[in-house]
Amino acid sequence: MISWTPVKRRHQPGTPTERAWAALLWAGVVLPEVAISAVIWLVILALVPDAVAWAILIVGATLSVVLATGWARWAATRVFFGGRRLTTEQASELMLPLALAGTFCDVSGIELGVVRKGDVPVLIGPRTILLDPDTLADLAAGELDETGFVIDLAHFVMALRLGYSRFELLRDLWCLPVDTLRRIGEHLGPLLRRYPLVWALWRLRFIVGIAAVVRCAMDGALPIGLAAGGIIAASYALPRIQHAWNVHLMAMARVSVLRGFDAATAGADAILGGAEPPDPRTSE
Repeated sequence: MISWTPVKRRHQPGTPTERAWAALLWAGVVLPEVAISAVIWLVILALVPDAVAWAILIVGATLSVVLATGWARWAATRVFFGGRRLTTEQASELMLPLALAGTFCDVSGIELGVVRKGDVPVLIGPRTILLDPDTLADLAAGELDETGFVIDLAHFVMALRLGYSRFELLRDLWCLPVDTLRRIGEHLGPLLRRYPLVWALWRLRFIVGIAAVVRCAMDGALPIGLAAGGIIAASYALPRIQHAWNVHLMAMARVSVLRGFDAATAGADAILGGAEPPDPRTSE
């Protein structure tokens, strides 16, 4: 791989319209999750004994402070995502690709890790990226396109800079009910598809939501019906909003990486021996 000198620069945040649209999508993803989780937590606290409820609140408040300050970030990463720090060998192998990614964006403070399973990469604000162990194995064996990996790494860094805050783990803590339901749904999905009638009922769950609202309104318990209907409506909307958020965020990251490439090639003092970094437009 051609070597060049990475330069430290601030990320390009995108246009005001892009930032506004990203903020709206972020709110569309986060606020419903927080609201639904709050309702579920309130139900749990109401059902358990008072001593247990107070214990949950005290432990939750303590963990919130710990996660907000970043004291147990890697421990929480292991619990929530099955992630861990890089080994010494993996860290040495990724040192150069991360430095080269710094040609396109600011990689200062970025920490890389490995995730055991699930969707990869996992981005955890404000500076943690969990990579696929198979990707690292291919990189170590020389079976991975190193140039393409550097470009991908730059995209991940920019997405992390643009769309994630230091309170992501705190949100994951209090949104555990929604995350648990989501994981149950992911595991039940393939099973439900084996039974056409059950799968059809699941696809038509909006009818259940409408019936719940009407029935609760007739019984004088409209707020309960609206809460149930809102949860069912969220089950339709949240996956689509999450997908739109991911697509928009990666598009913003790609634009910022291209801006970083243009800035790197324009400055002769940022290039070693006249060699240019790979063009992200042709490295996808």
